[in-house]
Amino acid sequence: MRSKIVVFGFFFLVISLVAFVINYKSTSIDEETGCVEDVDVSDVTVIIFDQSDRFESADIERSKSILESIISSSKGNEKLLFVEPNENLHYEPLVHFDMCSPKNISEINVLFDSPDDVERKFSEFRKNFYEKVEVALSRDVANYSPIFETIGYVAMKSDYINAKNRKIYIFSDMMQNSLNFNFYKKIPKYRGLDIKSIPMHDFKLYSTDIYTVHVSRRPNWEDRNNVKIFWNDLFGEKRATVHWDYDFSSDRDMK
Repeated sequence: MRSKIVVFGFFFLVISLVAFVINYKSTSIDEETGCVEDVDVSDVTVIIFDQSDRFESADIERSKSILESIISSSKGNEKLLFVEPNENLHYEPLVHFDMCSPKNISEINVLFDSPDDVERKFSEFRKNFYEKVEVALSRDVANYSPIFETIGYVAMKSDYINAKNRKIYIFSDMMQNSLNFNFYKKIPKYRGLDIKSIPMHDFKLYSTDIYTVHVSRRPNWEDRNNVKIFWNDLFGEKRATVHWDYDFSSDRDMK
């Protein structure tokens, strides 16, 4: 009786292993998006480049360093969306890159994956992304900076809505400037956020971490801290968590 149980257990183990191998090998990747087909994207990372003013060399160097950290830490099937506010169509940003990351070397399955193949695919992914970054950096400056319209576009994409983990990196001086809301006119007298006064999509940013990457500019508002207060109010109303890398109440690198 015991030997039959052992034999049955052995065959069950073999069948399970074969099923696992077949399922692992049958994973299909969408050639256009790089995402695993028929599998929801659970992680979405969004990068917003606000180039209403041209990035200085120091801004470019720092931005690329941060981008490399983002790329290097991306996981297999993590959606990476790289957009730029559109001065002509404020609610339709320029989409430079919208693809899922292949698995990185730390995610290799030693039984089935070739390290060389994994490294090659990830290297191609990184190369394609940086080509789009260079295209974005070569563009002329824009007359408008519709930052929250761009965020609204991102927040209503299906991949973003269905994701469990969401991150948005905003490379900007955070000076919103659009037909809907112009900081240069409003911020000096800012006394609290009135959502009704801002024509925008009705969206939320649940489970979203927003990281601001400050790009130094020469804005002309009087109380810089009002910029931070405004965005804290807005992101709070949208249920997002914001992480600032610049103290707007300080005058450093703004002179």
